[in-house]
Amino acid sequence: MSPRTAALTQAKEAARARKARADHEAEDARRRRDAAELAAGTEFEVHRLARGEVRRAERDCEVAMGRAVLALLELDNTVERVAELTGQDAKEVRRLRALAAEAGSATPQAAPPAPRRSRATPTTETTPVPVVDAGAASASAPAAAGGPEPAGVTAPQ
Repeated sequence: MSPRTAALTQAKEAARARKARADHEAEDARRRRDAAELAAGTEFEVHRLARGEVRRAERDCEVAMGRAVLALLELDNTVERVAELTGQDAKEVRRLRALAAEAGSATPQAAPPAPRRSRATPTTETTPVPVVDAGAASASAPAAAGGPEPAGVTAPQ
C-alpha cells in the first residue's frame, strides 16, 4: 500500500469515526429532548386534569353556597340582607342563587325548608331558659369547697 493510499484510508476511517461520534451525540441529544418533552407533556396533562377537578370542586362549593343563599332567602331575608349576612355583594348573592337554582336544588339537602312566616306577625314561640335558684346555688357552694352537703344529698364515695 502506498503512503498516499494509507493516508487516504486513514483519513476516511477518521472521518467515519467523527461521523459516527456526531451521529451518536445527535441521537443522545434527540433522546434527551424526547424525554424532556415527554416529562413536560405529562406534567402539563397532570395539571390540566387537576385544574378540571379544582374547577368542578369550585362549582360544587358555589352551588352549596347558593343553596345556603336560597335557604336564607326562604327565611324571608332580602337579597341585600343575605349579602350583609354573608359578606358578599348583592350581585354575588344573585349569581349564587341562580347557580343553585340552575343546578336544580331549591333548598339545602341537609335541612328541610323553614316554614314561611309573615314579618308582620311575631311568633309566640319561646325558648325555655333554665332558671337557677340563687339559694340552691349558694347551698351547693360549700359542697364544692369540701363543706357540708345540702340536705338529702350524699357525697360520692
